[in-house]
Amino acid sequence: MDIDIVGHVKPYRGTDSIKRVIFQRKVEQANKLEAYFRNYSFTEEVQIFTYNDIANETFLGRETIKKLLIPIGGGSNGVTLPKPGTVID
Repeated sequence: MDIDIVGHVKPYRGTDSIKRVIFQRKVEQANKLEAYFRNYSFTEEVQIFTYNDIANETFLGRETIKKLLIPIGGGSNGVTLPKPGTVID
């Protein structure tokens, strides 16, 4: 299972340089989260991650993490993800 967080970042195609920098920063943060989950050693078939735990591990802000993970199924306090290769019925 590949987690696609970057694909859920709303693209910016305008000419405002500040908004471009903000967009690029969001993409970098999403890439960091994808790398975190890709390198995480899952101990269960389905793993629960709280935003606070992810923030402590990645040094990203809790609200930033929440905004990036809500589109892939994150809830009010965290996200539940299956172990890579797990088929969920």
